[in-house]
Amino acid sequence: KLLSGGADGSCCLWSVGEAADGPLQRFHGHTASVEAVAPARDGNGVFFTASKDRLVRMYDWRVGGTRPVCEFPKHKDWVLCVEAHPTSPHLLRSTDKQVHLWDVRRPLQRLPLGPHDPLHRHRQLITGIRSDAFRCVSVSFDGAVKLSSQEDRSWRGGHGDDGGEVVSLTVCSDWVMSVDFDETQLVTGTVDGRVEIFTFT
Repeated sequence: KLLSGGADGSCCLWSVGEAADGPLQRFHGHTASVEAVAPARDGNGVFFTASKDRLVRMYDWRVGGTRPVCEFPKHKDWVLCVEAHPTSPHLLRSTDKQVHLWDVRRPLQRLPLGPHDPLHRHRQLITGIRSDAFRCVSVSFDGAVKLSSQEDRSWRGGHGDDGGEVVSLTVCSDWVMSVDFDETQLVTGTVDGRVEIFTFT
């Protein structure tokens, strides 16, 4: 299965590898473009959407309807990122200019921030977030990459400004649009077409 979000505020479920005239299901609820879609960690049919209407919604394609089964409180600005928590099946993260933590069992209550989340405050909207059991990385329109870690890590390469619990890297003077990492390296992509690679040591 494949999920996609559209400029019309809808989200579509597609069948990969099968000829079809259109999506298997179309989901509605947002009043602005859907900027990110993320499946639940256990892949059980639940997925989350983030939108420029400042909302994060939760859907379940197994229930058959087209409307969200849950809606989280409105953010302060556009929500460009949403991510299922890497270790807890009930938690997710979303972003505006900072990272927010939510529990799907109590959707109306913003949770106390985890060890990573209060460190990821940017001057402009966050455009990408990735995390694993130990690390969280966020990137932003402000040109910064912020890394927090529960491990004793240091950086090799880049312009580091280590504030102790979080490392801030200024990748460029313009927008940083994407980020990913594995055990040894972190990769970012910028609006001017550059790819930057940083190495964990």
